[in-house]
Amino acid sequence: MDLKYFEPKILTPKIKKYDVIVIGSGPSGSTAARILAQHSFSVAIIEKCKIPRYKPCGGGIVWKARKLLENRLEGIIENEFSNVEINLFQQALSFHVERNFPLITMVMRDKLDFCLTEVAIKAGATLYTEHEVISMINNSNKITLETSADKFECKYLIGADGVNSRIAKLAGWKESRTVAPALEYEIETDTKTFNRLSYQPRFDIEYLPQGYAWVFPKKKHFSVGLMAIRAPAKGLHYYFQNYLADIGISNIISQTGQGWFIPVSPRKNGFFKNNIMLIGDAAGLADPVTGEGITNAILSGKIAAEAIIGSGASNTAGGIYQDELNTQMLKGLKTARTLAKLLYLSKWLRKKVFEKHGQQLCEIVADIFSGEKRYPIYLVRTLNKFF
Repeated sequence: MDLKYFEPKILTPKIKKYDVIVIGSGPSGSTAARILAQHSFSVAIIEKCKIPRYKPCGGGIVWKARKLLENRLEGIIENEFSNVEINLFQQALSFHVERNFPLITMVMRDKLDFCLTEVAIKAGATLYTEHEVISMINNSNKITLETSADKFECKYLIGADGVNSRIAKLAGWKESRTVAPALEYEIETDTKTFNRLSYQPRFDIEYLPQGYAWVFPKKKHFSVGLMAIRAPAKGLHYYFQNYLADIGISNIISQTGQGWFIPVSPRKNGFFKNNIMLIGDAAGLADPVTGEGITNAILSGKIAAEAIIGSGASNTAGGIYQDELNTQMLKGLKTARTLAKLLYLSKWLRKKVFEKHGQQLCEIVADIFSGEKRYPIYLVRTLNKFF
């Protein structure tokens, strides 16, 4: 009997093709994916984690971000406040700002990301979870991605994968952002303590060197955290424990949290190359005064999507994206970096300004995060005299 031998067939995995692939399912990525899908682009969202998943974040949505989200927070709001307390901790100075709308809306970040991703999926985007990006090849108008589970191909790739962006590294961006260390815990305490501290959010500037602490009341617990534009010598955990004691949180029933880094300056080497865009923290667009990144994450996702839509069949999306970022965001962030120097690097100047103009300064910041104003250019001219 003759035996016949056959060469085994090698099965080549089918490449999944899309117009645009978004890496990361946070506020920036889900916003870009939703808008593109609404304009009939084929869009994939690739997320390395299983969602929903915990992510360190204070979970405070300022009014400007809430307006950008329109009515997409229904069902996930933990609390909302039209009043905020700002303290210059070591100087015993305290200021309050209030509006007739919620200055800060409290959410849990895992629910926020999941909610916004669901909206993008309903608009037509396809979600792939537990897909970690391994490699990328960028040839003219075709970008090929290999993940831990599949291969993908697209014309445009959007890196919405956070401060440690894998896409930025694979695409050749050199690190040029300044990052600020932060620490945040979700803390459940006794009813008496919760009632005492839950009537408004508070920010305690200069509680730690070159930084601030915060308390965000959620539905039944607090988000408590610290941020510093430079890591303190004693470490954030040292100041965190002292902060809990100073504000009277001692009876802790449960707590979960961790540290992370916030990019408080944009990349100096651009946000677009060879049909690849960086948005949100991957681009370094968090506000340098407060570290708040959700607003500019959402806005940059919107700008990136609209740039792709507006470019049509041409290759002008990158130029449109960078021009719009400069107009809508980057000039304001430059001013904010100067204000951050005032608040965090010069103790004597901070004291002098807050003693004379503290309430006015707090009102300006409230207007900025309400979307009513931008960081005023006259502030840069004034403060530059001191630096």
